[in-house]
Amino acid sequence: MVTMDRGGRVRTLEEKPERSAATHASMGIYVFEFEVLGEMLRTRPVDLVLDVLRPLVDAGERVYAHEFNGFWEDVGTVASYYRASMELVQPEPRFQLHDVRWPILTRDEERPAAIVSGNAQIEDSLIANGCRIDGQVQRSILFPGVSVGRGATITDAVVMADTVIEPDARIDRALLDKYVRVGEGAIVGDGEERGPSELSWLSNLVLVGKDAWIPPGGRVMRPAQLGVGGRYEDFVDGVVPSGTLVGNRRWFEELR
Repeated sequence: MVTMDRGGRVRTLEEKPERSAATHASMGIYVFEFEVLGEMLRTRPVDLVLDVLRPLVDAGERVYAHEFNGFWEDVGTVASYYRASMELVQPEPRFQLHDVRWPILTRDEERPAAIVSGNAQIEDSLIANGCRIDGQVQRSILFPGVSVGRGATITDAVVMADTVIEPDARIDRALLDKYVRVGEGAIVGDGEERGPSELSWLSNLVLVGKDAWIPPGGRVMRPAQLGVGGRYEDFVDGVVPSGTLVGNRRWFEELR
């Protein structure tokens, strides 16, 4: 958190305070004079805020802030990540992915074009290359290689790469990591319970970890977390109840 004077000069810099009277947050983007940065790094271990920026400010050096008035979102929590993702599928998102003046320079997987069958219905969603859609997708984001079987529905969800949604499964208000398999007729994100107060960080969502397998006809109630590598035995009578946190499974457990 930053305080600055009317000329934009930084007067105080607080790193992740519990509370602060400052009205500006640092976005973590810095520009240095080469010689100044080199001198600060020459004799110190490197923590950019604690070892460089704060000592410069405390010493009264000329450190200035540029006030940014555009779109910015801190996605460091489940709720904020989900909210920012759902913002992207709004009719007029604040964060414009299609602005040709602002190319996104990032690694892109070489995948074939998405295949959308005659049975598919897609509404207000982002579908990446390599997806195969034979069901319904509404207000959702599908990463590369996601497969959606006939009769399956995905609503208000983020589904990451190479996840398989088998026929007649249902995904609602959920975040699925990559390589997840959702069995035929399974439901991920069922019920309307809010869960215990200590799970408010889940924002009434379902989190499904990488490589999890959800059995055919299985149900994961909201809110809940099925950890990395979740399996059939994590379900009690085919259900993960509301308020359940299933931890991550270690890869070598299956080798015993």
